[in-house]
Amino acid sequence: MRWQKYARIVMAIVVVAVCVAVAVTLKRRRPVASGGSLVRTDPRAVVESTGGRSVRFKSGHEDVRVEYERQLTYQDGSTKLVGVKVSTDDRGDGRSFTVTGKEGDVGKDESVVTLNGDVTLVESNGFTAHTEHASFESKTGVVTAPGPVEFSHGRLSGSGVGMLYDKNATASPSLRSQWST
Repeated sequence: MRWQKYARIVMAIVVVAVCVAVAVTLKRRRPVASGGSLVRTDPRAVVESTGGRSVRFKSGHEDVRVEYERQLTYQDGSTKLVGVKVSTDDRGDGRSFTVTGKEGDVGKDESVVTLNGDVTLVESNGFTAHTEHASFESKTGVVTAPGPVEFSHGRLSGSGVGMLYDKNATASPSLRSQWST
């Protein structure tokens, strides 16, 4: 029977094709080249991470948010942040502020953030202040800057040495400094 002969040939071709397919899939694979080793930013750091956010809550609402581009944590529990932004949102009184800086150091209890390099404070009412060094104490809500400070609010602008910004002041945040014109 002629059709049986063709069926056997087709079956033989299918069996050979399946055997070839199985052999190809079982063939040893070449190892994948690694993407290279990671370069550590600071060899003293025990943990390094890129990009992140830390949030502190008070009475069920977000109180302070710290965002960063890179975080380095050290053996003593202290942390260094690169590209840092500290923010508070409106807690019902219409006030909020943001402080940014190139680098930040966080103490091991996370209550003080010290910012260095192009530090900018921006309040929700339009007040801005620029300095090179400032620290934020989360327990008191106070930002202090010991050195030269430039500020502006609407058409008012000036400069001075030293600044204390208290976000918890009752009427409006207070800004105390010795200003020079």
